[in-house]
Amino acid sequence: MQLPRIITHKNMGPLLKALSKDPYLRCGSKRRHDPDDWFWQQVVLEVPTGELCEDGLKTLALAGTGHHQSVLPLSGKEGFLAQGLEGKVMIRKPLFNALMNLRDLIPINRGRILVG
Repeated sequence: MQLPRIITHKNMGPLLKALSKDPYLRCGSKRRHDPDDWFWQQVVLEVPTGELCEDGLKTLALAGTGHHQSVLPLSGKEGFLAQGLEGKVMIRKPLFNALMNLRDLIPINRGRILVG
């Protein structure tokens, strides 16, 4: 599957549709796990630090316990609705997890996924 370099709420629809059609992710599937499937590749979920401050469960869902994380200043090129003082967190995780986080937990213009 050809992935955009930057995934946002605006362009994640086709990826979510492809996930919904993948045999491994369908209920009752007998297909074995393949770590080389396109949706398991490592990506970076980038969010303003304020997204990690709402509550403990959201923080755990986004940052996890074993994911590599970095805290950096905002450059202004992210397209986030955020204050410059807020900064951003970059969290390394599988694409599937990052897409679910972006879809379910991150408001529009408050996150993106960097591929590659």
